[in-house]
Amino acid sequence: MFLVTIVFVTTAQILSNAYKVIRQQRYKVAAQQGAQLGLSRMSGELREATNIVQTGNSLLEFEKVDASLDRYGNPADFGVRLTVRYELQNNVLTRLVSPGGVVQSVAEGVYGFTTSQLPSGNVAITLAFQDQRQVKAYDMQVA
Repeated sequence: MFLVTIVFVTTAQILSNAYKVIRQQRYKVAAQQGAQLGLSRMSGELREATNIVQTGNSLLEFEKVDASLDRYGNPADFGVRLTVRYELQNNVLTRLVSPGGVVQSVAEGVYGFTTSQLPSGNVAITLAFQDQRQVKAYDMQVA
């Protein structure tokens, strides 16, 4: 009976530790995926930009053509531009499209967001997020 108790206690401890590890890995992966999703969305839209309005700490603003308009129906629609603004507020990366847009949350748990326009015309983006006890950063250049 004593050996059975030892086996059950050992098995319970192994399962408990495995659950803790899996839970920590889930949080780690979620933070990384959120940051990668934010970078992917920004870089995709930035490639469509016709004008970089503003870069800096916690801010990226640019203009792009409104792809939702029917270009064949009205030639005047070629001049319609949208202003897209990515901004970091309270560790949440947000996106605002104007005119007529609403604020959308792109990524949560973001601890740093900087952008700069390089002499080559590329835009450098750095996005920092917290991965358990460490702060990690992704760097990217968009042409």
